[in-house]
Amino acid sequence: MDKLVEELNIKVGQTTEDKLFTLEATRCLGCCGLAPVMTVDDDVYGNADPKKVPEIIAKYRNQEV
Repeated sequence: MDKLVEELNIKVGQTTEDKLFTLEATRCLGCCGLAPVMTVDDDVYGNADPKKVPEIIAKYRNQEV
């Protein structure tokens, strides 16, 4: 979560200025075996490594039309 806050420059519950990302915290995504888990739209990222967060964020920013 800390890396997401840093990369997106927003706090939990906020939306980025470009409206691409809203950061939400949740207790359960039903993927305990993959924890920690993050989702972007319908994509699930299990065993989420903070080092990969910039790459994941860039993937979605590059899709912007």
